[in-house]
Amino acid sequence: MPFFFHQYHRRSADHAAGTDSRLFQRTEDWPKEWKTIYYKSYAGVRTIPLTKTAPPPTNFFDIVANRKSVNGAHEHGISIADLSAILKYSCGLQDTVRHTSGVKLRAQPSGGMRFPLEVYVLSLKKENGIAPGVYHFNVKEHALNVLRVRAFSSQDILQMFTYPWAKDCSMAVLVTAVFNRTAMKYGERAYRYVLLEAGHIGQGMYLSAAPCGVGVTGMGGTQDEALHSLLDIDGTQESLVYALMLSK
Repeated sequence: MPFFFHQYHRRSADHAAGTDSRLFQRTEDWPKEWKTIYYKSYAGVRTIPLTKTAPPPTNFFDIVANRKSVNGAHEHGISIADLSAILKYSCGLQDTVRHTSGVKLRAQPSGGMRFPLEVYVLSLKKENGIAPGVYHFNVKEHALNVLRVRAFSSQDILQMFTYPWAKDCSMAVLVTAVFNRTAMKYGERAYRYVLLEAGHIGQGMYLSAAPCGVGVTGMGGTQDEALHSLLDIDGTQESLVYALMLSK
């Protein structure tokens, strides 16, 4: 049975489809947009600074060997320190500077250093270190932009996520893509790079959450339109590509 993704995968096979491939040869010829890193910002909203404390030291190979998805085992709240470490070491700015550009590296690799992804946090339980509500991760300042403080009922959560156990989770991390940041350089091929990067962030969350005692489950079962409405994004220029549920 033919599916659309068969056609799309073939259409995105050309590395520079939809762009001028000659520009890839000389970085000095790149247009300004290719060399500019864009950050989403919210003017006039309250900001919660995040701590810069590293998670407890642990053996990397033990973390990988014991990595597993944890479905809704909510017993304790997730602290700001836990959330801060998970965000910093999965998708946050690091202290290392890329010597050729002077740009600080992030925890995740990004095709062409375009960084098309934005990260939002839904605090679902009152026991968490931040009040129930909707937050945007301000990667540049390592802080949370407070978009909306509000409670989530079990019914609210079930209207956003497919699986019943989602209502027992502490937090949801929503990863969205601003596609044009990558598409302006890579054309049709950009869609592959965007999804690869979302996977890098997801794995980083699994690995950085483990030393904090936080369980993570990557989830494909999302009600995208409901979440787009909650985040006030259009689903076209910016769209949900991944969700991860956190519990402690």
